Amino acid sequence: MSTASPVCKHDVYAMIRGAAGTGILTARTGGHALRVTEITAYMKNNGKLEVAQQIANDESPRTRF
Repeated sequence: MSTASPVCKHDVYAMIRGAAGTGILTARTGGHALRVTEITAYMKNNGKLEVAQQIANDESPRTRF
């Protein structure tokens, strides 16, 4: 999902709490875990490093994939 502007931390945690209530995520899941999961899944599906870098909004191509 791409948005015109970043999602604020408060909204991310509200979404996590909502998903935790459905059993999809645990209440201890954080925004960083979701970000890492998104990028990892993208790369495992033959994603391009340059695009992953843009998705993550990282300046450096050095990653931990």
